[in-house]
Amino acid sequence: MRLKFGFGYFELMFCIATMLLSIRAHGVIQIGYFVLVVISLSYLVMKFWMYNASPWRRIHFSAKIYYSGLLGEEWRRSQSEGREPQLTRALRDFSGKMLSSERREILADDRRAS
Repeated sequence: MRLKFGFGYFELMFCIATMLLSIRAHGVIQIGYFVLVVISLSYLVMKFWMYNASPWRRIHFSAKIYYSGLLGEEWRRSQSEGREPQLTRALRDFSGKMLSSERREILADDRRAS
């Protein structure tokens, strides 16, 4: 289950547990737990920042990743057929997918209820 901040209870509990363990430990073990605290806090801040990012950026990033996959498929097809890659084919596939019902899976938003 996700909190309204973009990360779940497990991530938050892990961060709290490592903080408590770093306070109670001594020596090298305390340094190890402190490193885990820094890593887990960085992860929580990153997840919070990405969750609250502008909707355009989230959708644009997903669309860029999907288009690069389509372009890679067109490149592989053109190599196997012995022709030059055509960007218009990849763009046609991309625009067709964006206008179809598959758009929801391509541009999946992480804010949907789990």
